[in-house]
Amino acid sequence: MGLMYVVSTCSAHCRFCYREELIARKEVERHDGTVAKKGMAKIPEITAYIKEHNDIVKANGGLHPETGREKLREILLSGGDPMVLNNGKIAAWLSALAESDIESIRIGTKEMAFYPKRFDEAFLTMLDNFHETYPEVALHFMLHFEHPDEILAKDDNGEYIRNEQGFFQWVEDTGKAMRGLVSRGWVSVQNQTPIIKDINDDVM
Repeated sequence: MGLMYVVSTCSAHCRFCYREELIARKEVERHDGTVAKKGMAKIPEITAYIKEHNDIVKANGGLHPETGREKLREILLSGGDPMVLNNGKIAAWLSALAESDIESIRIGTKEMAFYPKRFDEAFLTMLDNFHETYPEVALHFMLHFEHPDEILAKDDNGEYIRNEQGFFQWVEDTGKAMRGLVSRGWVSVQNQTPIIKDINDDVM
């Protein structure tokens, strides 16, 4: 899997973030000894690299002769948070990767917790158009929720609300956004949670 930093900003700064050098645009030492700020992935450079790598792999029996790596099939779009990009830029990344013969695309985001309204009808329509054009490309959303308070509604006493069936009730905007994603059977939605001391390290 390839990891692409496509943006250096987020809607908030998580205290456990391990990409401070990227978000703060700090200078870091590179493998060749030079010092510079981490750069963002650019579509022409990335697609050229993917195509060249996969062509070499194909010509050498399924493994790259120098690195021993297989075909590059999956890309994780990260940053920063890719969901702070506008729909046009996200669509450009998705289509460029699909045209480069990438089979699976992941989008790592915490925007579902920060601003679930970002997953609106315009965004979902863009995903529909992408799937119609590239139905063979798998699309995965790797969401980041750290605590039930980010997704569950509470009453005036601070207790989680249950619906008539006894299930916990979503925060309205979050529930609507989640239903918009999971109703599309070709979209995979998963959660990745860092375990934080005294926040989410006990049993509910």
